[in-house]
Amino acid sequence: MAKKKSKKSPMSKYVVAIAVLLLSLAVLTGIGSKTGLNTADSGFIDENIPEISEFERYIDIILSFIRNTGSKNPAEETETITAGSFNIQVFGQSKASDDEVMTTLARIIRNFDIIAIQEIRDSSETAAPLLLEYVNSDGSDYGMFIGERLGRTSSKEQYAFIYNRNTIRPAGAPVTYPDSTETDLFHREPYIMPFETTGGDFTATYAVIHTDPDEADEEIPALIHVMDYMKGILPGDDALILMGDLNADCSYFDEDSYITLKSEKYNWLIGNGEDTTTGNTVCTYDRIILNGGEDYYTGESGVFRFDTIYGLTRDESLKVSDHYPVYAKFKISRDGTVPAVISTPSGPSDSCSGDSCIQESKIIITGINPVSEEVTIQNAGDEDKQISGWRLSDSGSENSYIFPQYTIRAGASVTITPDMNSTEENILVWQTGDEIWDDSGDCAFLYDENGNPASEFCISI
Repeated sequence: MAKKKSKKSPMSKYVVAIAVLLLSLAVLTGIGSKTGLNTADSGFIDENIPEISEFERYIDIILSFIRNTGSKNPAEETETITAGSFNIQVFGQSKASDDEVMTTLARIIRNFDIIAIQEIRDSSETAAPLLLEYVNSDGSDYGMFIGERLGRTSSKEQYAFIYNRNTIRPAGAPVTYPDSTETDLFHREPYIMPFETTGGDFTATYAVIHTDPDEADEEIPALIHVMDYMKGILPGDDALILMGDLNADCSYFDEDSYITLKSEKYNWLIGNGEDTTTGNTVCTYDRIILNGGEDYYTGESGVFRFDTIYGLTRDESLKVSDHYPVYAKFKISRDGTVPAVISTPSGPSDSCSGDSCIQESKIIITGINPVSEEVTIQNAGDEDKQISGWRLSDSGSENSYIFPQYTIRAGASVTITPDMNSTEENILVWQTGDEIWDDSGDCAFLYDENGNPASEFCISI
């Protein structure tokens, strides 16, 4: 279906004049050093792209300027969104210090409206925000939500959702799947969050997971429970989309075996014949599973082969990741059209009470460990938040913790623990001396400095 045509901006002639001047300067000053920026703006895949020089970087910035100056909201001109998943392989300080790799990662991410990132391994929690800076370095406007550090061993990983603010916005708060300590189904519990398109009417709840390869045979069938849990995140939404590095092939999992997650109501959009690895193996580890919302699915999905697309050597590709991203495209409206009026998200109200405050708060409780009685709180907003004077309480406020001078960075988490000997980062110690959150039905309540309710979380075992 053709894109909607838009009238030219009255500034167009001035933009063209400026562009001609900048292009002339570029021709005179072009220098050839290898780098990598996004030149694939007209479609999802731009094949046979040669090596990128400093001159071409300059041209890319100029073209981006032309596209963005005086243009309309992209949500008014697109009829589809691209959702994807990418295991960026041991992403920490070492990879974040490689400008060429970071530039390529950013270039890849810009092809997606929303992308679920796996295998962030960075105890400093600075690598992911730096990646977002690279993504937005060309004038793009992407946001990010990042989960807590997860894992049974000392090697912790985080998930993240990176999304284009022009086409996607949050439809609710993120949550880590509340895996009970008795079952302990997952090495790294899925990270779940609902999003909606800024235009059209497509809403979906997304979940991302990186299964333990040694336990993929057990974790993949257990994802049916995650799907069931996702149905309650945003009742009435259009689709459940679970994606990630499932390790769903080769020696880790028999991709031809039958499990409930392969029944007819679950659509595996990345077929068994695909290769999602950049190395010598031929395995379909990475998947996208759709439940509901089939009338929004365009039928287009696959593997984003960035090595072929960007002309990278095998060694250059492996420096980026040992996985390819996988993707699927969705219509933003059932009939494929875009409404004439596109709403914009409203900010929090000046005053609130009761449940309305809970819905608007960006500081949320994301989990309770009933064994250690640790409570995890996340800043789901885009700005750092000072929470001094905030209060964490149990039912009836019989036990309360008042936060000291403390700031939660945007997207970061803090854990309140009774363990005085804890050496983990982002920890606040609360010596309760009592068993408060150790049983199903026990709830934690978070209040801001004015006593307004901000978030609540109840244990379900």
